[in-house]
Amino acid sequence: FGYDLYGFVSVPPIGISGEEHPALIRRIELRPASSSEATTTIPALDALTESGLEVNKVIIDRGFSYKTANTWANQLRDRDIEQVLDMHPAERGRIDHHGIAMIDGWPHCPATPQQLEALNRPGLGSTKKERQHFDTDIEERSRYAMRRTKGWSTSPRTGTACERYECPAEAGQLRCPHKPHSMAAPAEVPVVLNPPRLADAPTACVQRTIAVDDTA
Repeated sequence: FGYDLYGFVSVPPIGISGEEHPALIRRIELRPASSSEATTTIPALDALTESGLEVNKVIIDRGFSYKTANTWANQLRDRDIEQVLDMHPAERGRIDHHGIAMIDGWPHCPATPQQLEALNRPGLGSTKKERQHFDTDIEERSRYAMRRTKGWSTSPRTGTACERYECPAEAGQLRCPHKPHSMAAPAEVPVVLNPPRLADAPTACVQRTIAVDDTA
């Protein structure tokens, strides 16, 4: 009984203040109660794009993480749209995928410090100091995140959907002995401590870029 209201609000890019880029309601969709979030949101995003608004990232409710890949995630990939959402605590942490560290759904250097693998967001009532500490940890971990160099495409060899990434040393975020050219970076660029042995290192440590498929 009733209706579902979907609001699409523009938010400023990282580093841009709200005064320079105000949060404006760009679109509203009204549907009967218990409507499908995905089948309502995807056409609305298309309509926003057709109106001339660039849409390359969406910040969404955690409930979207329960949608099937074909209904939601793959639809965004086909449109080169990245999703940002608050993951369930059970989904956080590190999972090893062919030697790389998948942390909170993003590929990271296998030598990412253990204390940065599971960072719990401060809850309601947290102090300013606690929030600043969390932001500092997130910023430090971001140095170990791999950088995406190519969006989703279908591999002609395997027929699977994949993206391409480069390791943080290739991206200039870290210095690593496995990427000798990175060691020439300024001294303020952190050095990877305890990298995997070269004989056991994943392909990310020895190749320019790697493919990460949709099973990661």
